[in-house]
Order: sequence, then structure tokens, then C-alpha cells
Amino acid sequence: MKDLRKSVSVILDMYEEAMQAIITGEEISNVHIQKKKEEVLLLDEKMRKSHAERVGKKKCNANMTVEYNNILHNIDRMGNSCVNLVDTALNHVNFRVFLAEEGEAQV
Repeated sequence: MKDLRKSVSVILDMYEEAMQAIITGEEISNVHIQKKKEEVLLLDEKMRKSHAERVGKKKCNANMTVEYNNILHNIDRMGNSCVNLVDTALNHVNFRVFLAEEGEAQV
């Protein structure tokens, strides 16, 4: 649970930074976000290995592996989504652009 919480916490940080950049148009470091994404990937790898060890020692039910891997897969997808949001911010797409486009459509 500690590593799951850590992964979700890192992803939440990534999301907040990406959304802040999109909302305000502030610059954001793609390198910084990629490092956070790498941290999530390393935690994912650690959690998968730990689960396999628990199953091997009969401390965990092997039937739960699919569900556990689905949770880890979804965490990875959230991290990828945050990276995509950063790419959007780096391409200078922000809410002001969307609002301007909406205003043009109404004129």
C-alpha cells in the first residue's frame, strides 16, 4: 500500500503541474515530468516483483494477480495521461486558446 500511495501521490503532483501550466500558460519542464513518470515506472516494477514474491511465499492469493496488475496498469495509464497533458502545455495549448476559439465561433 505504501508504494501504491506513493505512485498516486507522484501522479497527483504531475497532474497538478500539468493543469497549472495549461490553465495559466506557465512554462513546465518536460524533463521534470519525465523524471516523475520514471519514478512511477520504477515503483510499478517494484510492486510487481513484490507481489510475485508474496505469491511465491503463499502470503498472497495468486488469483488476485490479474486484479492487482489491472490496478498497476491503470496507475501507469494515469501517469501517461499526465505526460500527455504536459505535451499539450508545451505546445502552448491552454484554456485561453480554447476560450479564444469559442469566442471566434460565437462571432
